[in-house]
Amino acid sequence: MTTRRRFLRNAAAVSTALAVAPQPRLLFAQAGAGTYRNPILGGDHPDASPIRVGDEFYLTHSSFDYAPGLLIWHSRDLINWRPVAAALHRYHGSVWAPYLCEYQNQFYIYFPADNRLRVVHADHPTGPWSDPVDLGINAIDPAHIAESGRRFLYMAGGQMAELTADGLAVKTAPRTVLEPWPVPATTRMECTCLEAPKLLEHNGYYYLNVAEGGTAGPATSHSVISARSRHADGPWEFSPHNPVVHTRSREDRWMSVGHGRLVDTPRGKWYMTVHSYENGYRTLGRQLLLIPIEWTADGWVRVAEGMAADSAIPVPVAGVSQQNFADPSDDFTGAELGLQWGFWREYEEPRPCHRHSAGCRRRWCTTGQWLYPQPPAEGRDTRHPARGQRSPGSRFLFPPARQKLAARSGVRGNLRDAAQRARRLSRCAARRLRLRLRQGYASEFPLPLRGENPGLRSPLTS
Repeated sequence: MTTRRRFLRNAAAVSTALAVAPQPRLLFAQAGAGTYRNPILGGDHPDASPIRVGDEFYLTHSSFDYAPGLLIWHSRDLINWRPVAAALHRYHGSVWAPYLCEYQNQFYIYFPADNRLRVVHADHPTGPWSDPVDLGINAIDPAHIAESGRRFLYMAGGQMAELTADGLAVKTAPRTVLEPWPVPATTRMECTCLEAPKLLEHNGYYYLNVAEGGTAGPATSHSVISARSRHADGPWEFSPHNPVVHTRSREDRWMSVGHGRLVDTPRGKWYMTVHSYENGYRTLGRQLLLIPIEWTADGWVRVAEGMAADSAIPVPVAGVSQQNFADPSDDFTGAELGLQWGFWREYEEPRPCHRHSAGCRRRWCTTGQWLYPQPPAEGRDTRHPARGQRSPGSRFLFPPARQKLAARSGVRGNLRDAAQRARRLSRCAARRLRLRLRQGYASEFPLPLRGENPGLRSPLTS
């Protein structure tokens, strides 16, 4: 019988072996030459959708209760991504489903914070970004489109509002311009949940992709529904190929596939990004997938023939190979933390840093504030960094991916035991554990060893 203690002991042994192995990046499996495999961005990065700027690509995704928020990722090939900036440098509320777009050489991110729509803008995707502007609309899932100088903002529920010319205020109140596509009665779904609009102008049509079915219900619930119109504000007609993307069975590797946005390469290849839970690894959250798309003779989009989310797919840019995901390790030798780090709800500068870093202000513990790394990408895809892996020359352990409390009583008991152990080491560490218990999350993580200062360890990811 495999007990929790034995499982943790074995996992620790494997993590240690990976950490001390030479050139650990070579241990991880790669897709075959000239192909890539999903996910292209592992771990919990929901609602991510890229845009192309010349020969380069940028995306952002839901940052929820972390600050800095709205992390900006960059790629030259759509399959290898690295974080390069953050648009929000303080906490403004829980951020869901942002929409990055470009209009007249200006970049905008429309996003809801605590279900109220806001916008930031910049001259370049890497910033600097403006402070958020409150649009005065209580909604989620915004999406921007323009036609002949008029600018529109779509949102969940088939709603649309017209914006002012600068895109920073609302000109007309929201109104319904799209009713849900009639999902077949035989489909197992969570709800109708018309959400996640994504817009594109192409060959004289405006295309609107939305999600229906619910994002976290049965495996077959989520889907991508496509519609088009001759005008940015409708009327809209649905595609005969709906649902364009959909999980067919609960046995599929990728579940609840949806939230799709179209993007093209400089050479005219088309793809759709979607997020999805991996079957058997749901606690990793919604990971980012890239699926090839083709245009039909009558101007609709559909998944390229013979392709699926779990296929070995030809790379979008010739001569490029799929690399390991960005290493989230940190040796803490700089004056600032890297972009893989975030704070839970509050953000105070200066950030906690290594005691030997130049210019570091020592702060071992702050009440009501948590320092978290972004969730590492782990799971069946062995390109993910190992749980508990140490960086060369580092005394810091990287914690596991987040896991919502499932067996509340049993796991809570273990964390209470851990809190008691920590209390004997440091009142600061014990206070952090108690805060974590109240937040309702649980996962195993390494406690500080006797004699080590707990303020130097990264706590759990949320």
